[in-house]
Amino acid sequence: MESRLYQEIEELELRGHWWFKSRHKIIRSLLKKFIFSRAATALDIGCGTGTTLKLFKEFNLKVSGLDASDEALVLSKVKNPTAVLFRGSFPEIDFRGQYDVITLLDVLEHIDDDAFAVRKLGETLAPNGIAIITVPAFMLLWTEHDDILYHKRRYTKRSFLKVLHSSPKLKIEKLSYFNFLLFPAIVSFRLARRIFLFRRGASDFFTLPKPLNWLLLKVFSLEEKLLTLVNFPFGVSLVSVVRRVGN
Repeated sequence: MESRLYQEIEELELRGHWWFKSRHKIIRSLLKKFIFSRAATALDIGCGTGTTLKLFKEFNLKVSGLDASDEALVLSKVKNPTAVLFRGSFPEIDFRGQYDVITLLDVLEHIDDDAFAVRKLGETLAPNGIAIITVPAFMLLWTEHDDILYHKRRYTKRSFLKVLHSSPKLKIEKLSYFNFLLFPAIVSFRLARRIFLFRRGASDFFTLPKPLNWLLLKVFSLEEKLLTLVNFPFGVSLVSVVRRVGN
């Protein structure tokens, strides 16, 4: 991801951007449902601006983060002064310990060998530990946004499932699309962007008028509780919760 985008994302998060705020709520709900009671350590791979590291603290976890960007690590450290931060790229980096909770949020699509990354994830989890993984869905939705973020692919449920099966250490606890309710609107926006070439050179993350941001936040946030109960048949993104089985 281009370095300038970290500061842009930081500013959008501070303003309560609907996408970041809603996704944060969804990850919190999934952690509440799937985390095991004795979990003590957590690692956010691709920690970005450090928002997920702050979320870990709500669960009294010892927090670590990994990112290849100096800009990201600076922002993460400001939010999380006691966190242990690593500079490096996954899956190349080797961790000496194993973690009870790992998040890999919109990271896998950046990695050339995503199957190897999932196998490495299985090795990095402690026994009975969980990982929450999110990826963007459907090549139909590919725009310049994906180019700017250095994506290599978007996934379908089938292709994501194939990658998750790369590790024999991982059991899939949940696999679902999300950002389901806003899917028609986002498909329309992205197709229009491709056809009419607007917002050239910019990502799809930008400040909206407050009433529209509020509306999108309310709609997307409805999925926070629903996603712990059901799996959606389509959506803008995919999420999986996997658990390490065996030793």
